[in-house]
Amino acid sequence: MEKNAFRLSWISNQWVVFFMCFCVACPLWGQAAKSRDLSIADYDLWHSLRNINISQKGKWASFHLNYDTTDTLVLQNTLDLTKTYFPDTFQESFLSGEKYFVCLNRTGLIKLDLSNKEQKCFPQVVDYKISSNQKYWALQKRRVTKSEKKNYTLVVGGLDEKRPSIIESVEDYEFNKAGNLLAFVQKLDRGYQLGVIVLGEGTGSTIDLKLSKFPITKLVWGAANNLAFLEAIGPNNHTVNWIEDVINNKQLHSYNNATNKINGRNFQIINTVGSTLHFSEKGDKLFFHFQHKEEKSEQKIEDTIVQVWNARDALTYPSRMAYAEYYNNPKILAVWNLKNNTIFPLGTKESPNAVWGNLDKYIYTYGQFDDRAPGSDNGIATPVYVYDSDTGKSHWIMDRKYKMPIKVSPSGRYLSYFKDEDWWVFDAVTQKHSNITTKLNLTAFNEEKKTSGINSTYGCPGWNNVETGIIIYDEYDIWLIAPDGRIAQKLTDGRNEHKTYRITSKEKLNPQLVPYITNSFNLSKGVLLTISNSNDHSRGFAILKKKMVSPFIESKGYVSNLKEDDEGEDFIFTEEHYDYPPTLKKYNLKTKKTKELHQSNPQHFNFNWGKSELVNYQLEDGTKLKGALFYPSDFDNSHPYPMIVNIYQKMSDRVNRYQNPTLFTGFDLNISNFTTNGYFVFCPDIVYKINEPGPSALRCVIAGLEAVFAKGLIDRKRVGLFGHSLGGYETSYIISQTDLFATAVSGAGTHDLLSFYFSMAWLWQVPQSDRFINDIMFFGSPYFEIPEIYKKNSPLNFVENINTPLLTITGDKDTNVNWEQSVEMFNTLRILGREHIMLIYPNEGHEFFDPLVQKDYNKKLMEWYGHYLKVEEKKKWMMEK
Repeated sequence: MEKNAFRLSWISNQWVVFFMCFCVACPLWGQAAKSRDLSIADYDLWHSLRNINISQKGKWASFHLNYDTTDTLVLQNTLDLTKTYFPDTFQESFLSGEKYFVCLNRTGLIKLDLSNKEQKCFPQVVDYKISSNQKYWALQKRRVTKSEKKNYTLVVGGLDEKRPSIIESVEDYEFNKAGNLLAFVQKLDRGYQLGVIVLGEGTGSTIDLKLSKFPITKLVWGAANNLAFLEAIGPNNHTVNWIEDVINNKQLHSYNNATNKINGRNFQIINTVGSTLHFSEKGDKLFFHFQHKEEKSEQKIEDTIVQVWNARDALTYPSRMAYAEYYNNPKILAVWNLKNNTIFPLGTKESPNAVWGNLDKYIYTYGQFDDRAPGSDNGIATPVYVYDSDTGKSHWIMDRKYKMPIKVSPSGRYLSYFKDEDWWVFDAVTQKHSNITTKLNLTAFNEEKKTSGINSTYGCPGWNNVETGIIIYDEYDIWLIAPDGRIAQKLTDGRNEHKTYRITSKEKLNPQLVPYITNSFNLSKGVLLTISNSNDHSRGFAILKKKMVSPFIESKGYVSNLKEDDEGEDFIFTEEHYDYPPTLKKYNLKTKKTKELHQSNPQHFNFNWGKSELVNYQLEDGTKLKGALFYPSDFDNSHPYPMIVNIYQKMSDRVNRYQNPTLFTGFDLNISNFTTNGYFVFCPDIVYKINEPGPSALRCVIAGLEAVFAKGLIDRKRVGLFGHSLGGYETSYIISQTDLFATAVSGAGTHDLLSFYFSMAWLWQVPQSDRFINDIMFFGSPYFEIPEIYKKNSPLNFVENINTPLLTITGDKDTNVNWEQSVEMFNTLRILGREHIMLIYPNEGHEFFDPLVQKDYNKKLMEWYGHYLKVEEKKKWMMEK
C-alpha cells in the first residue's frame, strides 16, 4: 500500500509532498489475503530502512525507504503517526528545535514548517549550511551563465526568510562557531574576494576582508572571530593567512615560503584531502601541513622504460610507486604560535603522520610504514614521537610495530597502545609508560582473531570525560582503568551473564583521525550500551550510569539503529527477526513504554516465510559452537529437504537478522532467496587453529552438519556448499577432503596456497604473503619454515580427490584475491576431466557492483543449485559446447 502510494506521486508530480495517515497492523495485513509463495517477480516490493534519525525533542522521526532502484524519504510524527513522503531526496535536517524540516532533491531544497505543515520549495539549491545556533542558513544555488559555466549564488539569512542577503559567484562559505558570522569567497573578474556577512539584528551588512588574484580556499574559524584561509599562490603551494578579529581588528597575518624556511629547507604549504588547517581550542595556534621542496639534485628519477624490483627494497615496487610522494617527501604538520609568531614542524620524514587531541598541546607522530605491508612479512618498526606544540620539542615514545593499535585520548595527554597482549598508556606530562592490564583478570586481545603476526584487540572506545580512566573491552565486559593502571573497575558483568556489553554513544570525531583518536564519555551523566546475548544472539540496549547498568530495551530478536533525542528521554530503534521485517519503534524512558512507528515491508505478511533457530554442536576437543539454521518457507516435516551450507568464519549471529529477497546483492548468498525457494540454509560457526585454516573449517562444518542431520529434516544426498573469499578457499578445501556435498560454489576463493603466497595483492600493492601471517589465513610461520604445513592446507594439493561438481565465480578485476586463482582451479579440473564451470565477470572485482552483473550472478546461483540439489533441468549456460 505505502509503496504504491508514493510511487504514484512520482508519476504525477515530482514536487508533490503528501500526507498519509493509516494503520499498518501486521496481523490484520496478514489476514487480508491468504499467504502465497514468493516469486522473483515479487522481489522489487521490498525495501530497507536507512538513515534513521530523531528530532531534537523526539516528536519527529525521519528515515529512508530504500528499494532496489528507488528511494523515498519519510518524515513521521511520532505522536500521531502521520507521515510525509519525499521521493528521491537527501541531506535532510531538523532545524530550530523542531520548527522546520529541510531536505534536498535533484531540483532544489524543500522546507517544511512542522507547526503548520506549510511547504516551500527553493529551486536550484544544491547545498546548504546551518549556523550552530540554528537561526540562520546559507543556500548555495546553481546558476548557469551565458558561457554555460556553473556559477553559484549564495542566499544568506534567517530561517524565517526575512531580509536575505544575495551574494553572487560564491566559491566557498562557512559559518563561525557562534553562528553570527558567515565568511565567503567570491570569484570576480578582478580576483577572489574574501568577505564576511554579519548576522543578527543587522543581518546583511558585509565586510570586505581581502581581494586576491589567487584562489582562496579552506575557510576556518577560530576563537575571538579569527579567520584562517589558504591562498593558492602556485602549483601545490599556498600561503597561510589568518585575520585577527574580522569585525574590529581585521589585521591580516601571512606565512609562505617566499621569505621563510622550515628546518633550514625550502618548503611548500599544501592543501589536499588529508591535510589540515585548524585553530587550537584556545585560538592561539594555527596548524597546517607542508612539504619540503626538493631540489633537482635530491629528486629520484625512476626508470620509465622498465620497472625495477629490488628484493632488498623496504617496499615492493607497486607500493613504492603508488605512494612514492608519500614515502619520499611526506606531508608534515606544522604549528604557528600566533602570540609569539613562531613556527615549528611537528614530524620528520621517518615519522610524518600526525594525530592530536582536542587541546592541541601534544601532537603525536607515527611512521609512514606502520600501516603498509612491506616486503617483509613482519613489517617495519617505525618511531612514534610526541611534540610539545608550545616549543616544538619532541620526545621519542617507542618504535611502533607493524599495525600496532595506537589511540590518542580526547585531550591529547595520553597515548594508549597495544603491545604483547596488553594495553599500555603513555603519559605525555610525566613521559611514563604503564602496562594497565597485565595484573587484571581480563584478556584484552581477541583470541578468535589472534594471528602469529598481529594480535587484535576487543577495542578501546575512549576515556571518561575527566580522563581519570581509559575504557577497555574484553570479550564480554567494559572496564574503566586509571592511566597508570593502579585502579581498575569492571563496569559490567557480561561474562557471568553470557552477554557482551559495548558502548553505543559516540561523539563525532575527525574522520581523518578516526583510527587513532577516541571518544570522551560522561559516565556520571550516562552512556548508551548495546547488549548482545551469546546464547541466542538476541540484542538489547541499556544505560550505564554511575557504575550501574540499567537495561531499557530487551528483545529476543535483533535491535539496532538506536537514536536518542537531545533530552535523552525519547529513543527510536529498529527491531527485527529472521521471519519478521524491521519495525521502527519509539521508547520513552520516563513512561517506559514502547510505541510502533513504522512497519517496513508489510507485504511480507502476504507470503509464506521460513523460520530460524540455533543449532548447538561440539568438536572432538570439546569446543562448543553454534550454527544458524533457516527453514524453507514451505516446510513440511513429512519429507526431507535440500540444504545449502554457507560458510565464512562465524555466521551464527545471522539467526535473528531479516534479509530482503533480492537479485541485487554483491558477492553473497541471499538466504531469503533460497528459503523461499524450498531450501534449508545452514550457517555454521568456524573457529581456527594456527597452521590449520583448512582442517579447522572442515572439522567445524562437518560437526555442524551432523548436528543438523540428527534432526532428520535434510536429504543427505542434496546438500550444497557455498563460500566467498575466505569461504571460497574453505569450500575448495572441504570438497577436496570429503564427498559429502552434492555440489559446491566457490566465489573469489584461493585454491593454490603456494602460488597465492608468492603473488601480489595488486589492489593493495603488497605481497599476498602478508595475509598468511598477519591476517585471516592463520599461519604461524612463513612458508619456507613450514612448507609441508602450507601444502597440507592447499586445496590444489588434493585436487585429484575432488568429485563434487564445482562452480567457481570471480571478476576479472579482482586483485584482492587474484582472479587467476580461479583459473588455476579451472585448468586443473579441466585436465582431470571433472565437472566444473568457471564464471568470470568482466570489469568486476572482489565484490560485484554492476546491477546487471548482480542480477545475472544471483540467477545463475539459483539455477546451479536448482539443477544439482533439486534435479531441475540444466540451463543453457551450463551445457557443454
